[in-house]
Amino acid sequence: MIPVWAQRQEALLRDGIVSPDVFDHIVERLRDCVVPYQRAFTTEAGKRTMHCYLQGLLSHVDCKNAETIAAFVDVERLVLQEFIGTAPWDHRPLVKELVREVVKQLGEPDGVIAFDPSRFPKRGRHSVGGETAMV
Repeated sequence: MIPVWAQRQEALLRDGIVSPDVFDHIVERLRDCVVPYQRAFTTEAGKRTMHCYLQGLLSHVDCKNAETIAAFVDVERLVLQEFIGTAPWDHRPLVKELVREVVKQLGEPDGVIAFDPSRFPKRGRHSVGGETAMV
């Protein structure tokens, strides 16, 4: 007999599968979305290739490597391979742009966003302070 939590977990995992077709209408909107990030690249080739690469990542192709993405977006494989692996670019301007975009979308003068990456499962019935946890 499968425990109830395992049955629920299987159902949630089945529901969580997303078809790549979901992204078809997003690809055109992606052109506008990547503009601020494209400015962080110093070369025109990097700016153009970024959109192609993201379009491939959001596509239905099974194996998301430079060769299959290049074939899908109809560019030379070496162009994508250079962009991904050997082209010199700095990630810091991209991170700065991401921060600007998050502040623009979510920012409030008195707002705070807190992330807790620990993700430790709860064990036992007591909280850290020693009180009985509600179960």
